[in-house]
Formats: sequence, C-alpha cells, structure tokens
Amino acid sequence: TSPPTVFKLSVAGLFHDIGKKEIPREILTKTRHDMSSEEIQILLSHPTRGREILESMKVLAGDVTQVVYDHHEECNGTGYPRGLRKNLIHPLARVVSVANAFCNLAIKNPNSEGMSAMDAIKRLQSIEAGRLDNDVLTAVAKMLKI
Repeated sequence: TSPPTVFKLSVAGLFHDIGKKEIPREILTKTRHDMSSEEIQILLSHPTRGREILESMKVLAGDVTQVVYDHHEECNGTGYPRGLRKNLIHPLARVVSVANAFCNLAIKNPNSEGMSAMDAIKRLQSIEAGRLDNDVLTAVAKMLKI
C-alpha cells in the first residue's frame, strides 16, 4: 500500500494491454473461438510486445514493464508468455491479472455479454480457481463487498 507501489500498480494497470495497439482490430473484435491459430498467436504476443514498447520508452520503472509482461501468467503455470507458476509471477502482475479477468467478464466485449460484479467474482472463484491468485481474488471480492 506504499505510494510507490500503488503508483506502479496503477501505471501497469493502465498499460497492461499496450501490446495490443499493433494488433489488427479485426482480430481484437473476434471471439477466441472464431480466431485462426495464427490470429491467436498474434493475440498471445501482446504481453511480449507490451514489454518491448515500454522498455523502448525508458521512462517507466522495471516493475511496471515486468507486470505488463507477466499479466497473463497463471498461478498454476498454464499462462503465457512463459508458463510461470505463482511464486515466479510478479506480485503486482497477479493483481492486474485478477482485475483483467474481472473486467473481461463484467464488461461487454467479443467474449462476454457482461455480467454483474457479483456474478463475475463468483465465476472467477469457481472457474478460475488455481489460475488466479486466490488472495488477490478474495481481496477484490471483499473490496466489492461480495
């Protein structure tokens, strides 16, 4: 909760998908089910490209860049781009990962019709168990009074 940590988390949250800026819109607006394997690989490249973009700017803390790179890693090792397990994923990336998963369910997008905060948390607690950091997920639920 220190101001520098909150700042890094906030900036990383804002920039976590910056690597998507170079992905064609026609890919970003498709559901995963409708994407070709090549399009999925392009989409999965966005954390790596995000890291490259931020590193080239040379103005952000290394932690921010690492969070952007790690935000799709999953605690059980099934994430990307490196398949890291929980203890190797940057702690702030685990926070951004939960926030990202929550928003992907709660906000209407090509892969979701959108749902209430309560339904999104319940779904994350059941379906994403083991993939997301349970402590972070519990904290988000508590913050939302769910």
